[in-house]
Amino acid sequence: MLVALSLAAFVLVGICATTFTLLHDRLMEEFQWKNATVSSVVTVYSLAAMLSGPLVGQAIDKWGAKPVMFVGTTMVVVGYLVMSRTHSLSGFYVAFLLTGVGYGGAFYLASSTIIAAQMGEQKSLFMGIWMLAGSSGAAVFTLVATWAIAHSGWRNTAVGAAVLVGCVLPLIALLVSGQRRTSAAAQLSQPTSQVVPWQLLLAPHFLLLSFASAFASFGISATYNHSVPILVAAGFSAKSAGAIIGSTWIVSGLGSLALGAVSNRFGVANIFRLSLLCSAIGTLALLVSASAAIGMAAAIFFVILWGTTANALNQFLPILIVERFGPIHLGLLLGVQGALMGVIGSFAPMVSGALFDKYGSYNGSIVVSVAAIFLAIVLAMCVRNQRRTE
Repeated sequence: MLVALSLAAFVLVGICATTFTLLHDRLMEEFQWKNATVSSVVTVYSLAAMLSGPLVGQAIDKWGAKPVMFVGTTMVVVGYLVMSRTHSLSGFYVAFLLTGVGYGGAFYLASSTIIAAQMGEQKSLFMGIWMLAGSSGAAVFTLVATWAIAHSGWRNTAVGAAVLVGCVLPLIALLVSGQRRTSAAAQLSQPTSQVVPWQLLLAPHFLLLSFASAFASFGISATYNHSVPILVAAGFSAKSAGAIIGSTWIVSGLGSLALGAVSNRFGVANIFRLSLLCSAIGTLALLVSASAAIGMAAAIFFVILWGTTANALNQFLPILIVERFGPIHLGLLLGVQGALMGVIGSFAPMVSGALFDKYGSYNGSIVVSVAAIFLAIVLAMCVRNQRRTE
């Protein structure tokens, strides 16, 4: 089953996680939209992915991850087809709404739930393998999509993306397990397992972890979704910038595998906090990426530090939650946590775009991103203290 999930992640993460940053400048040029206007599209995507989380989580807890994953992947196919035909901002909102719910809400949440709840003691390592597959897909599809957009246009590329994602559906139907619960969860009655666990949702540990993830998501999203424009503004060509961001996906995949193995020894919470710190330091390097003397060195530093830890948020949060609260309500807990991430993190692209429109530079956006990640680190440290006192 891990092989099937990894192959699905290779395609869906590879395509969905690279779309906006590659289309950003194309849409600004073709439609003459402002940066903040184009960035609002990814805000719709993020809000759709995150705010649908509680409902998706309840659906996973009730019907199992497999059907939710299948429906979500189908929504992604429809989203890219809509994207390929639209000529208006509202059309892009619809396309990214479908893609956000289907990929970010259903596919990603269902896959994380399966690995965290059903993969045993090695779930950190298996999560790393799954992340490696997704990152490898993103690295490959960044280069493929860049070439396809240049030679065939972004509309034909969107159609091709829909076809490739559609090929994942038989894989999910045939190879992903339909098991709904772990043996521990199965001991509870069906009505009990479907009661909304308000005591867990309001627990200080869960709230601190959720807000930490939300601010970290803001900082990471503000950086990634404008990463290509940031490097282009620093003097890199669009092709070089795409290659640099593509390399971060390769590094992040290897980093996920390594961090998963290391976390088994040093603890998931400790590696999670260290990863956020490395992400903040790597992001700071972008401030000097325009320097003629050290610009390339700064970009490489960003690739290594930011890239290695880019997946840490999604890799470790499901494990931290299942280790603390168990697998019974895992779908709902991850969904609510994801919704909070959406409320705070999804506005990062719009904030970055608005800062650029006002000041003509991405430096303000970079500083805001780093500040958000450091706030997440502080909250993550409070999670540790809270855990000791309870």
